[in-house]
Amino acid sequence: MKLPAAWLCCLLLTSPAWAADTVVSGKVYLERDGKPGRGATDPGLAGVQVSNGETIVKTAADGSYSLPVRDGQTVFVIKPDAYSFPKAADGLPSFWRHYRPNGSPALKYGGIAATSDVARNWDFALQNDRHDSRRGFQMLVFTDSQTASLQDIGYYRQSIVAPLVGQTKARLGTTLGDIVNDDLTLYPAINKVTTELGVPWFHVPGNHDLDVDAANDAHSLDSWRNIYGPDTYAVEEGGASFVFLDDVVYDPNAKPRYVGGLREDQFAFLAAYLKGLHKDRLLVLGMHIPLFDATPGRETFRHADRQRLFDLLKDFRNVLVL
Repeated sequence: MKLPAAWLCCLLLTSPAWAADTVVSGKVYLERDGKPGRGATDPGLAGVQVSNGETIVKTAADGSYSLPVRDGQTVFVIKPDAYSFPKAADGLPSFWRHYRPNGSPALKYGGIAATSDVARNWDFALQNDRHDSRRGFQMLVFTDSQTASLQDIGYYRQSIVAPLVGQTKARLGTTLGDIVNDDLTLYPAINKVTTELGVPWFHVPGNHDLDVDAANDAHSLDSWRNIYGPDTYAVEEGGASFVFLDDVVYDPNAKPRYVGGLREDQFAFLAAYLKGLHKDRLLVLGMHIPLFDATPGRETFRHADRQRLFDLLKDFRNVLVL
C-alpha cells in the first residue's frame, strides 16, 4: 500500500522514542538442573514481566522476550509470586543486567565498566518457591545503616544482623538507602554481612550513596548501580507488590545538591507496572527521602512529583509507603 508523503512524515514523527534503540532478547526460564545458564531441562516461563526501567514486556509461551534498550539502561525481571531469584556471586538476588557499551564517565568509585553490546541470549533464571503465603509473611526493613568504616560494619553485624541470623522467618528484606556513609568501597563488605541473614535482600539508594563527583543526576548512582542493579524496580511476593524507587534527584550546582523527586522514566515505569495490577492488591513503595517536606518552608520533596505519584496511586486501596 502506498501512503501519501504527509502520512509518512506523521508516522515518523509519532514513532516511539526507542525505535532506533538496540533490541535485546532472551528467555526467562525455570532453573531445574542446578547448573549455571539455561540447560536443556530448564523450561521457559510464560507471562513474566521484563523491563528496561521504563517499558515492560511479558514473556511469550516459551519464555522468550525482546525489549528495546539504550545505553545506560538496566534490564531486569519482575519476580512473580511463587518464584524466587537465584543468588549472584555476592549473595544478592540475580535478576538484572546492565546495557552500558560506553561505560561510565570517570568517577572516583569506578561506576560501571563498559559492557558488551551483544543483544542476544539475555536469559534470566527463576526458581520455584514453595512457601505458603496465604497467611502473610514476614519482611525485614532496614534503613540508613550508613556505615563509614569497616569498624562500623562490625558494629552493624554485631548489633543488627547477628541477633537475627537463624531466628528470622522473613521472606525478603530491604535497606532503604544510605547503605554506607559516602565511602562506596564499603558495599562488598556490608553486603557480605547482610547476606548472612539468608534472606533475599533488595536495596534502595540514598543521598549518601551518590557519586558526588558525577556531573549530573544521570550518572550520580553509577557506582551504586554497579553493585545493586536497577535503581527503580518491582518485586512480587505473597500477593503483594513491592516497588523500590530512587527518589534522590542530584544536582551538583544546587544547594543542597539533592532534592526528593522522581524522573520521567520512573513515572513511565510506574504507570506501566500499575496498569497491570488489581486495585485491591497490597502495594508497598520503598524509598529514601520522605514524600513530605522534612524542613518547614523548604521543598525537600518536589511537590509536583508527589502529586503525580499520588495521582497514579489514587485508585489503589491498599498502599503502604516506607
